[in-house]
Amino acid sequence: MTHLEPWVIRPAPNSGELLSSYLIRISRAHGRSPGAFYRQFFPNNTCWRMDLDRNASERFLEDLSRFVKIDDRVLEDMTLRSWMENLDTKTGKSAKANVAVTPWINSLGVHKQSTRKHTLSFCPSCLKEKNFLRKEWRLSFVTVCATHRNTLIDGCPNCDAPFVYLGQGLAWPSCNQCGHSFLVQEGALDEFIFGNLCDFQHQLLRGLMDDKVVFFGHHLSAQEFFSGIYLVLRAVKLRLRILGNRPCLSLMLGSVSSKRVEFARVNERVHQCLLLNELIKDWPCGFLAICSEIGLSQRVFDDSYKLPIWLRSVVDQLKPGQSRIRKPQLCTVRKQLRQIHRRKTGDWRAERANLLLTKAGIQQ
Repeated sequence: MTHLEPWVIRPAPNSGELLSSYLIRISRAHGRSPGAFYRQFFPNNTCWRMDLDRNASERFLEDLSRFVKIDDRVLEDMTLRSWMENLDTKTGKSAKANVAVTPWINSLGVHKQSTRKHTLSFCPSCLKEKNFLRKEWRLSFVTVCATHRNTLIDGCPNCDAPFVYLGQGLAWPSCNQCGHSFLVQEGALDEFIFGNLCDFQHQLLRGLMDDKVVFFGHHLSAQEFFSGIYLVLRAVKLRLRILGNRPCLSLMLGSVSSKRVEFARVNERVHQCLLLNELIKDWPCGFLAICSEIGLSQRVFDDSYKLPIWLRSVVDQLKPGQSRIRKPQLCTVRKQLRQIHRRKTGDWRAERANLLLTKAGIQQ
């Protein structure tokens, strides 16, 4: 990149704004679409084909800071990078299994239109008042707007197409498929359910931003808390999927999707958050009672290599459980064949043939 003169039009970022949202506002201020505008200044950058708010490189942020005359540390704080370490479970293999997905951060999928997901949610009323995307809307446990007392939406009210913000033109925020405005609010939740979700969401947001959580006498870091409740939710969802339609009286919830919360739509994430809220609101008594009813044992947590200490002490109180996978007993004939092949002494081929013929009942 050779041209690094500051842009003439440089709108100020809003508090709590996503970096991608800020970039959209800059391109619209110049009267151009995001793709065309940034290809001119970042011709070799592939950031638009990935989740920019998770994967913006240091070089990209440094160059961008020169264009907008804002410290690159301020721009980095607009990304999700500051939250990702506190949200990562870091549990052995699970930390390496899918590095493209961070627990509790909605996955946007890839750039191709056919594979985009309904995982970017927003509040139409907030977007109408101040036209920018909030950073917290990328979190999987954020499903409601406490200010306007409604649920977030994740698709076009007309055709249900996903909200593709980097693919929007000058008509943003409108659907890039049918042109319908996104600033249309849908129905609200039941007041009791909404109150539970608000309290739950506020507790988790405060813990993430403060990097500390006081949880039933445990003083935990955000990473310890979020990794623990993530494993709790995953284990219970797995058990409920095995049980099928069998009711759980302790939960009194409808069907809960077993889909990963980062890939779920808003209505599915609402039910998963309500489930998690029931599991942790009377810890550990409520959790142990629910585990007893649905038959959840320690076996479900065996693949979680490093459970947080606060969770391990509770999991140890569950029944050990039994593995349904038993090591198959090796056939006696197969053992003998292996011994013959290992030795290969004398006329071992004839010995092998006689053994197989005897096993088949052709000769005595």
